[in-house]
Amino acid sequence: MLIQFASETGFIIGFVTFLGLLLQRKPFNTILEATVKVIIGYIILQFGAHLAIQQLTEITVLLERTFSLKGIMPNNEMIVGISQWHYGKMIGYIIVIGMILHIVIARYTKYKYIFLTGHHILYMSSLLAGIMAGASMPFFFKVLLAGIILALSMTLFPAICQPMMRQLVPEQNVAIGHFGSVGYVIAGWFGKKLGKKDEQIKSKSKSYVKALKLISNPIVSIALFMLIFFTVVIIITSKQDFITYSGSDNALLYALNHSFLFTAAIYIIIVGVRMLLTEVLTSFQGIADKIVPDAIPALDSPVIFPKAPRAVVIGFSFSLIGGIAAMFALISLKVNIVLPAIVAHFISGGTAGVFGHTLGGYRGAAIGSFMHGLFITFLPLFLLPVMFQIGYTQTTFSETDFGIVGLLVYYVMKLLNLIQ
Repeated sequence: MLIQFASETGFIIGFVTFLGLLLQRKPFNTILEATVKVIIGYIILQFGAHLAIQQLTEITVLLERTFSLKGIMPNNEMIVGISQWHYGKMIGYIIVIGMILHIVIARYTKYKYIFLTGHHILYMSSLLAGIMAGASMPFFFKVLLAGIILALSMTLFPAICQPMMRQLVPEQNVAIGHFGSVGYVIAGWFGKKLGKKDEQIKSKSKSYVKALKLISNPIVSIALFMLIFFTVVIIITSKQDFITYSGSDNALLYALNHSFLFTAAIYIIIVGVRMLLTEVLTSFQGIADKIVPDAIPALDSPVIFPKAPRAVVIGFSFSLIGGIAAMFALISLKVNIVLPAIVAHFISGGTAGVFGHTLGGYRGAAIGSFMHGLFITFLPLFLLPVMFQIGYTQTTFSETDFGIVGLLVYYVMKLLNLIQ
């Protein structure tokens, strides 16, 4: 029951909204309305994300069939499913201890972040449970140590992104609660160093200005970009593979359908974020006043997608290009092949694109997200020995923070002879 609740981020955010408004002694109808709107807003956001991922997954399958790719596929959900089967009790205890300690840290230190992305709490707990299961120590100390690490992770990873988040959303006191934080900082750093802040384009040519107006609308420019992207993928896919998998021989109609579905998904995400963020920030005032003074909500990474929708698409595209480049480098080195994790390249790569764009314009978005794509392909490669040791042979975690925490915890415990 606890694990199921922890994995439902919408319910966690809804509960926090309910508690915050209750502490402010708002009328019951206001509390109920805000709580429902937050949960629905999060569901809308997730629906948009799943719709986008569905379109991209089809393209991924086409590419895998065309190039006959086989290797390790980073997939958080697959690992969590296995972990709950083997370590469900341990995961539950880790979540409880971690959340309690996380709130204590926020209450009594300068790190005021409240991590609200429930499924990532579950993912990190699953990673820690898998590592701790092989430790030579009593069960109580296993879950206590893992709970402490979880609490620190939920506190410190939002903190490392916050200086850049203040530049990204200076008008809102909100943080990123997503365990891809190191990747976002890397993208922002490279974006700042190698990018270039976009300048206002001026031209006396009326025809040029009219052309710019067409692509100045983010929804239109995303649709056009994705139409080109899907068309290119279909062109390099063999005709037989395309017909077999898609069930259609009309490539143009297929590309149009999926590019517009993807664009609609981005728009749905934006609507969901706007609906969710307004109520969450209002309710957090009550928590800040009563429980954790100056509390800062740390929310799922798509919360920043509305700030630069075009940068999200650039981020996804160049992160995926980086992942593909890294994959071919691994093939040439004749080591374990890490396949591009389409979900991570979209969600985390898109977020990396926004960070890179904030600090270095569209060039920064492209460069920063490309480096992010390289990093989230090579880092899982180093994590593979750890995953093999704890029984996961065909998959690994995709985002950066899981790899960093997994490597640090495993090898420190091995150094202390707590793991054989």
